[in-house]
Amino acid sequence: MNVLKSIEIQNIRDDRGNLLVCEISKQIKFTAKRFYVISDVPEDVSRGNHGHKTLEQIIICLEGSFELFVHDGLKFDVITLNNKSPACYVPAGCWRELRAFKNRSICLVLASEPFDSNDYMNSFEEFIEWKNSV
Repeated sequence: MNVLKSIEIQNIRDDRGNLLVCEISKQIKFTAKRFYVISDVPEDVSRGNHGHKTLEQIIICLEGSFELFVHDGLKFDVITLNNKSPACYVPAGCWRELRAFKNRSICLVLASEPFDSNDYMNSFEEFIEWKNSV
């Protein structure tokens, strides 16, 4: 991967089920100030479809699978995440799309900042224009 960084999440399995564990202070380089869950997305619908100037994210597939597309203005990565995949770190200054949701997917996102509409770029053209100006 060129843009995305994988973060391994320990999966402890026993007869009681699975326990996913990530030590935020050791494995994630920011303190999460917000989280949200995306679920019940129809297979032909995409989510995200925006860029962030300063926000960093960790994207985790808890159930099902979906495709994560991330573009940094020069290069891009596309990866399919499922509940056995590592988490993905999406750095600031990237465009992101979540698409091809399958099998009742559930996506958990940890965000470095509270919601701020001024941090969003809602068209790819606006994102590229911003990248070329910084």
